[in-house]
Amino acid sequence: MLKKYLLVFSCFIILVDYYTKWLIDSNMALHESIEVIPGLLNITYVRNMGVAFGMFSDFNAAITLSVISAGAILFLLYLLFVTEDNKTAELFAISLIIGGAAGNLIDRVQQQGVVDFVDFHIGASHWPAFNVADSAITIGMALFIYVIIFNQEEKKEHIETNE
Repeated sequence: MLKKYLLVFSCFIILVDYYTKWLIDSNMALHESIEVIPGLLNITYVRNMGVAFGMFSDFNAAITLSVISAGAILFLLYLLFVTEDNKTAELFAISLIIGGAAGNLIDRVQQQGVVDFVDFHIGASHWPAFNVADSAITIGMALFIYVIIFNQEEKKEHIETNE
């Protein structure tokens, strides 16, 4: 039952991501920027032709990136269903990654690139622009890695105390 709710959560991420990208695309010109918090945060409309944070943007292979993304989503769906129900944190992390990957895949298929708009910066130093899907992927990956590391520590402690 939890897995069904998590799939709904993934769909919610996709919808929020799609809606925010639609708002940006419908109301801003490409490369237009709106200052939200001076010296820290802008909403800046950019198109990312690569993957996370603009990596491989010169690669210019939307079809290849789309196929890789679709394969990753299928693998993550498989992982979601084979992971034990009591591993809530892992399941939540996987659902975040699925939602984010699917959100960016939709953009890549529809527009051969991804709409990015969250522009954090300190003075002239800018973090690469990102979107809701990128945030979900990053948070999901961080949580997944955290859980894996701390589960290893718990297993190690359990083994040591049982010796």
